[in-house]
Amino acid sequence: MELRLFIISSSKYIFLLFLLILFLNTTNVFAEENSSDVTVSSEEVISEFPLGIRFKAVFHSEEKLSDIRVFFKSISSSASQYAYMELFSSGYSYTGDLFYRTDTGNRYIPPGTILNYWFVITTESGEEIKTKPKSFTYEDSRYSWDKITKGPITVMFHGPMKSRAERLADAAIESLEFMAPVIGVETKTPIVVTLYNNNSEMIGAIRSKSMTTSRELITEGQAFHSQGVVLVLAGRRDIGTVTHEITHILVGRATGSVQVPLWLNEGLAEYGNMDKSISYIRFLEWAMDTNRLLPFSHLKNFPGDPNLILVAYGQSRSMVKFLLDNYGENKMVDLLSELKSGSIIEKSVKDIYGKDLIDIESDWRESIGAPPYIPPDINDKEIEKPENKQEFKILTLSSDDDGIDISNVPSSKESDENDKSISTNSCYSAGKSDLSFIGIFSLIICLLYLSRNKIR
Repeated sequence: MELRLFIISSSKYIFLLFLLILFLNTTNVFAEENSSDVTVSSEEVISEFPLGIRFKAVFHSEEKLSDIRVFFKSISSSASQYAYMELFSSGYSYTGDLFYRTDTGNRYIPPGTILNYWFVITTESGEEIKTKPKSFTYEDSRYSWDKITKGPITVMFHGPMKSRAERLADAAIESLEFMAPVIGVETKTPIVVTLYNNNSEMIGAIRSKSMTTSRELITEGQAFHSQGVVLVLAGRRDIGTVTHEITHILVGRATGSVQVPLWLNEGLAEYGNMDKSISYIRFLEWAMDTNRLLPFSHLKNFPGDPNLILVAYGQSRSMVKFLLDNYGENKMVDLLSELKSGSIIEKSVKDIYGKDLIDIESDWRESIGAPPYIPPDINDKEIEKPENKQEFKILTLSSDDDGIDISNVPSSKESDENDKSISTNSCYSAGKSDLSFIGIFSLIICLLYLSRNKIR
């Protein structure tokens, strides 16, 4: 009797095992590389920046191949993209080639982006073989790059710039340690800083909407949080640039694809700036004296007047410092988390701080000795320019969370149109965050020159 039960029980297990084998053999699943007769004989990834990336590989298969896709994604992104290779067959050998353009539309990928890529090979019978992921750094192919790495920060440079690159890496690490508890994000995910030696090099690398924009702006930095890349122009302000932009990376990681209001995004970036400029303080004082402080409810985008842009930066930095000094870091972490969930800034502020944004603005104004808020009628009068002969450069809102360059300070209408066109495609990144600097000084000098000529 016991023997009979054992045979019946064993038969059941054998039958279940048979069904499992049958299921695995008839279901189309990804097979690991080398689990079939398909092998990759050679592969190569070539940077042809700024035009694009070329993937080349040779495959050997005893079964006819249907297609081969190249999947790739930045190491800071969870979303991947793919494109089909062009195949050329000769017997059992297949040569695949794919050129992926990065200079058009939303396909821009900043130089320094680390990409993970892999092949998915489909045979004529429908089997899919996925190769093991490998990494590739999309470098600016115009130059031969060196790099130094400290913790999660890698600075790429070329020419005699090693000591400067080391200083930037140290400043970046300091910025991460200072801002991580303020923003509430991890700092282990790599960030690549690509350092350019002069403006002509930088122009060929940045994402700009038009040639006019490139001519009119001096872009000292751009941040792309989805790719974890910062572009920096070498100069006396580059420590401030890199720490400002790295903070944009952290804000982007904390809020995802949500568009963070300008005053909060730029205020945090300036709070994390390790080489703060006094220009914003002076413009903030000018705005207080002339009753031109801007209501924070209107500071979701840049104002059109260059002087008010400087005021906006001064206000934003001052407001963020006020919130952190009076309510602590945990509240700021909660605020960014609330925004990430999709809540609008007014509701988020009310939920986290227990006060309306207008009430907090009133408290902030009182703390800096500013008069109560009275809506100004700026459009009906000429804006008095502050008297200052120093050179002031401004930080524009980082490229949007998906890498859109908005450093040309669009009007409200243009800004709305840009927001509608923003894609969630991971080829975008760059969070609202680009550190572009407008030649305000040139404009002020021209005005002074014209006025003096009139006097003469």
